[in-house]
Amino acid sequence: MLNLLSWRKDLRKQKRRLFWQMLLISILVVVVIVFIWAMMLVYEVKKEMDNDIKQQLVALNSKDIKAKKIQQQEKQLVKQTKDLRILHNKSQQVIRLFKELSTIVPQQVHLTELDKKDNEITLIGEAQLDIGIVEFMENVKQSKLLNNPELQKVNSHNANNEGFILKCLLD
Repeated sequence: MLNLLSWRKDLRKQKRRLFWQMLLISILVVVVIVFIWAMMLVYEVKKEMDNDIKQQLVALNSKDIKAKKIQQQEKQLVKQTKDLRILHNKSQQVIRLFKELSTIVPQQVHLTELDKKDNEITLIGEAQLDIGIVEFMENVKQSKLLNNPELQKVNSHNANNEGFILKCLLD
């Protein structure tokens, strides 16, 4: 009887060992399966995050392009505004010049030509008498808009009129 008991005991030990081995293998298989499943989830999440980041980059790039277009339009508008101001100032300067000339040119003086280069004005005209040219020069000297008058040339056109060229600076 002793023999049978020991055989049963050995069989129980072997079954127990086999049970623990199978349990250990099962646990390892479950761990591997869980690990693979977790890695797949991580991969999917990462893929989704990459897609979101790509979409955000595309959106940012389009916003950046729009911002650059807006900045370019702003620069163009600033340039156009600056050009308009310059043009307006020049037209105002011309208007003030003609207004000033209408008040300082004496009755006996007739201007035939006006030339403007930068701030230098050349006035060409005729006067009935030399006194008209002198009076015109005095008026230019007293003018707030014109200064530094220089009489360049005086010549007789005919018996009644004297021609002159007067240069001055525009403020």
